[in-house]
Amino acid sequence: MKDIHRILMLLAVSLLLGGLTNAFRSDRIGWIADPSKSTNPGENLALGKKSSIKLIELKSAYRGGSATFVDARRPEEYERGHLAGAVNLPASAKARYFAKAMALLPRETLIIIYCGGGECEESNEVFQFLIESEYSPENLRIFKPGWEVLGQDSEIVIETLDNQ
Repeated sequence: MKDIHRILMLLAVSLLLGGLTNAFRSDRIGWIADPSKSTNPGENLALGKKSSIKLIELKSAYRGGSATFVDARRPEEYERGHLAGAVNLPASAKARYFAKAMALLPRETLIIIYCGGGECEESNEVFQFLIESEYSPENLRIFKPGWEVLGQDSEIVIETLDNQ
């Protein structure tokens, strides 16, 4: 019991000293993050709403060739099937794939990102990564229903690694 008491006291003193140090720093760390300043559309609801794209808009951009598509799923999922012409920039390895993908992602073009669908976070992560890589959020959109819908749509051309 004595050891638990010592651990709790040490923890309390550490938190107090850390809080006091932070209070007197010129570059304080905020206690609570402001979600409206986040570049992740999953955290920043206004950005999430603004960056969302509907299926009808996606199809129009696809047919018109006015957008570049980014598949944020893992490489093995991409290989099994993806939107024809989509660039694979997996959220799990975005930094490693970025140099290769960057040549295929013009900054001035509309970029539509999709992931597996439903509640996946991969498209949000890639969106945030592209903003941090100096892509304009004005040119980035996320198709939230993702591959769950695209993979079943008869108007979308699907490629696999075998038929590329």
